[in-house]
Amino acid sequence: IRQSYDRLTHAVRQIARSYRRRLEYVSESVVLKHPERPLARHRQRVDELLSRAGLNMHHRRRSHKQMLALLTGKLDSLSPLATLERGYAVCQKQDGQVIKESTQTAVGESIDIKLHRGRLQCVVEKGVLPDGQGDHDI
Repeated sequence: IRQSYDRLTHAVRQIARSYRRRLEYVSESVVLKHPERPLARHRQRVDELLSRAGLNMHHRRRSHKQMLALLTGKLDSLSPLATLERGYAVCQKQDGQVIKESTQTAVGESIDIKLHRGRLQCVVEKGVLPDGQGDHDI
């Protein structure tokens, strides 16, 4: 019994020493002595990330704004209204069919000419072929 008692006492003392060492280690810990230090580091990291996120958002916004301006310009250049604004016209038959060639009309036929501002209602008097190929009977 004495031997068992001694072994048990020895084991309890070792456990107590182990816990005492752990307690000393934890009590010497920087986090417990100065809890504000890790918080300050984390705050600084959050501030840095917020600053970088703000700059990133600014750059992306500027980039998207430039892309929008570029695409808007391309879209405007393709717009039929922009074509009319540059001085071109769209000629149509009475049924709305766009006239692309003089051979699509007949003498005496009424056509509409859409301009940048307004329309003209005209009557075909004569058809002329391209590249000086002469007149043609429509």
